[in-house]
Amino acid sequence: MYGDTLRDRIKGRVDPQTVMTGQGPLFSTEEEEKLVDHVKYMENLGYGFTITEVVTKATDYAVFLKKRTHDNPLSFKWFHGFRRRWLEIKVMKPRALSQCRAKSTTKQAVYSYFDNLKTVIKNNNLQNKP
Repeated sequence: MYGDTLRDRIKGRVDPQTVMTGQGPLFSTEEEEKLVDHVKYMENLGYGFTITEVVTKATDYAVFLKKRTHDNPLSFKWFHGFRRRWLEIKVMKPRALSQCRAKSTTKQAVYSYFDNLKTVIKNNNLQNKP
């Protein structure tokens, strides 16, 4: 296997500029995509995350997937690698976030929030059953 990699490089089948060294990402591409979808979904609902909140959510996700424990959380270094892989991720600075949240408390935004909440409850069968 090692020889195949070297042979591929010599024959030009592998571009040395695209090969990364070190340990690969913690999450699979599909798992990271679910995390990205969640961050983007929450942003569309008016709840943008800070870097710290994204790292906390990702740590919780890694614990859920049994890839980490709570006493071994993800770091900001992990976040920067994650962000390089997913350029569409947007995070907000805490001050901008509080301004965004303040703007999101209009009457229409509150109605929209509860409409979205009803949809999530309905789609995930979360209704209280006697």
